[in-house]
Amino acid sequence: VGTLSGFARHPIPALNGAGSVAFAAGLAGGTAVEGIFLASRGRLAPVALTGRPAGGIPGATLASVDAPALNDRDEVVFLATVRRGRETLEAVYLARAGRLRKLVVQGDGAPAGGAFAAFGPPVINNRGEVAFAAVVEGRAVPGGVFLIGTEGVRMLLGAGDVSPIGGIYEKFSERVALDDTGAVAVTTVLRGGPSPLAVVLVDRGGARKVAAVGDEAPGGGRFSNFGPWPALADGRVAFTASVDGGPADVAAFVADSRGLRKVIGVGDALPGERRVRSLGLYPVVSLAPSGAVSAFADPDGLLLLEPR
Repeated sequence: VGTLSGFARHPIPALNGAGSVAFAAGLAGGTAVEGIFLASRGRLAPVALTGRPAGGIPGATLASVDAPALNDRDEVVFLATVRRGRETLEAVYLARAGRLRKLVVQGDGAPAGGAFAAFGPPVINNRGEVAFAAVVEGRAVPGGVFLIGTEGVRMLLGAGDVSPIGGIYEKFSERVALDDTGAVAVTTVLRGGPSPLAVVLVDRGGARKVAAVGDEAPGGGRFSNFGPWPALADGRVAFTASVDGGPADVAAFVADSRGLRKVIGVGDALPGERRVRSLGLYPVVSLAPSGAVSAFADPDGLLLLEPR
């Protein structure tokens, strides 16, 4: 289908527990200009290619693809823009066993009324459930966090819902995190409550606060902001945050059954008598089911932090 020509437009690949990698890339000299690929068991194969038919949308073709996510069964979900005549639409697709399935497309009805208008990057767990944030237009909530499972599309959180710390949800982070129990973690913007921003976990018991701006941070100081999106695995939530009045002005934290703890922060010691200078321009963390946390830390680059 051509030659891989670049990754700058698609900087975030996906990795599963079996070592498979899904990524988006530009293409040159072939039949497509962009695609999503899966590298698994020593083989590289295309998952979706621009210019090909957009399954589930009659008369439409894939115009662009982005933001793949991957589970341990090598199922891939991704965002796509599809073109149908002069019309362009956003959609979320699932690739399974070489087949593309449209999960939801702009204009589809949303569970609480109105129609989907735009989507954040989707995520998928090992049960095949897919979660995403979305904008909704029409006489309904203006947006929310949604889960697609055996019961169809469900809204987990909606703009205007009352938050567990008071006030209402106004906005949600573009990206959400999903684990194999169906729980979702998301950063929320709040209005009319005691805090303007909080990381929230939604599971079968409902929504609960993980951390909020103004809360005391482990090690000292108070949370003043949160990173672009949290990570989630087996009920543990990891996130980055800025802290006012503490020993580290930016740090990564993990919340689990033992409580909330800092795992690494600016100024912490590194091997060789060095110290962490930065967690990057947009600090984010990844979390494994074992509890291991990975984060970028200048000057060492990517660090893997094993649980204690």
